[in-house]
Amino acid sequence: MQNMKHKKSFLLFTLAILLTGSLLEASAQKNGEGAEVSPKEKTKTEQANRKIILLNFEKFNRGDTAGASEDWSDDLTNHGEKVGRTGIKMVLDDIFRTFPDARLDVQNAVVDGDMVVVRAQFSGTHRGKGLLPVNGGMLVGVEPTGKSFNVSHIHWFRLRDGKIIAHWATRDDIDMMRQLGLVPAIKSGPVSSGNGTNSIRKTKTLGRS
Repeated sequence: MQNMKHKKSFLLFTLAILLTGSLLEASAQKNGEGAEVSPKEKTKTEQANRKIILLNFEKFNRGDTAGASEDWSDDLTNHGEKVGRTGIKMVLDDIFRTFPDARLDVQNAVVDGDMVVVRAQFSGTHRGKGLLPVNGGMLVGVEPTGKSFNVSHIHWFRLRDGKIIAHWATRDDIDMMRQLGLVPAIKSGPVSSGNGTNSIRKTKTLGRS
């Protein structure tokens, strides 16, 4: 009789483990965890992410900062710092405060998994006074020059569930300042190599934010 009780307890324990395992597996599949993504599904997600970014650039070019900011997540990080959707809206507004005709014209856009990388030309006319340390932080409080610029940008975006959750950028802020007449033009010329000889070097610094 005692053996029967032990066997029954063992069977119930085994069934409980099997049932728990089945429930955990079903939950993981429901949440998209633990399941391999097929190449077809990955391609579908990548194309959707690319479209979101391209549409975001179109909103920016219309000056629709409210619409553009909706594509960014509440827990967005910018260069590793959490700024959220509110923070990126403030940045976009300050860009258009400084350059009312600002544009980001896409040259190339490539996608890999949850990452989208865009090479673009950033252009505009300096007609306002910046209040935030964007554009390399070099235009805060600077009186408008009325001059225009056109420089290269590269932007990296990471997306999750149709929202941008992380962003990095490499921008040519020095060339932008040069075109606005706020820094001297960069010239080629003889530069000491440190060993008593001269060499010709041409340097160009990329602003980063």
